[in-house]
Amino acid sequence: MQLFKDIYQATDTWPRLQAFGLVMDIRRAAMDITTNLSEGQVDPGRPEFREFVSMSQDLVTELQRLLLAAREHPNLNAASIEPLLQQTADLRQQLQGLAATLP
Repeated sequence: MQLFKDIYQATDTWPRLQAFGLVMDIRRAAMDITTNLSEGQVDPGRPEFREFVSMSQDLVTELQRLLLAAREHPNLNAASIEPLLQQTADLRQQLQGLAATLP
């Protein structure tokens, strides 16, 4: 959830016209990660929970790619994106650990 909040806070400072599509995609991916995990946690014992975790892992990869693209955008502060990339890397490790514990 912290990553989601940080993404929204960071993208609020980005130029609207130059990065509009990128902002929308980044925010959607961050929201979808949170949503998938929330939906899956309704009953973590269900076999479908593994699918929710897997979808979240895919979305973390998508979010990382979008943040890497944003880092190359000429009107965005690349240094402000680095902490978000670190958070996605940390989340990736957490999700891998969680997936390893699931049946």
